[in-house]
Amino acid sequence: MEKKTLKNLKYGNFDVEVYQVQNYPVLVYAMKGFMAKNHIGQYINDLLELAEKHRPKAMIADSSQIKVLSAEVQEIIVRDFWPKVAEMGLLYNPVVAPKSSLSSGSIERMVHNTQTISLSNGSQMEIGTFDSPESAFEWVVEKL
Repeated sequence: MEKKTLKNLKYGNFDVEVYQVQNYPVLVYAMKGFMAKNHIGQYINDLLELAEKHRPKAMIADSSQIKVLSAEVQEIIVRDFWPKVAEMGLLYNPVVAPKSSLSSGSIERMVHNTQTISLSNGSQMEIGTFDSPESAFEWVVEKL
């Protein structure tokens, strides 16, 4: 999986490297740290801007290095991020499960295995949890 870094973002104690997988319409956002609620709006806006610019068919959320995602932050992602990227043509948003069992539980509340979800704007998107960015990428490539 050859990558090209597009942007490194920082939101307090939360760092995000956004990279494009070469030769594929796939962006990965690799997160590390703890996302405070007061940074979620800017974080979502930054990801939406990159999605608008690069028009990926898949965005892999590598949350293997995050701390807990609060229920409130999860709700904002589901309500504000997923419908907008789906409108842009995003079809797949797999998540790499955090290494910490506590963090992993917060992701599992949002995403269970692989499934198609219906969003508030009528769009649909496939999501799923995976053990590594490589396994999430393999799943996406099979779908493209």
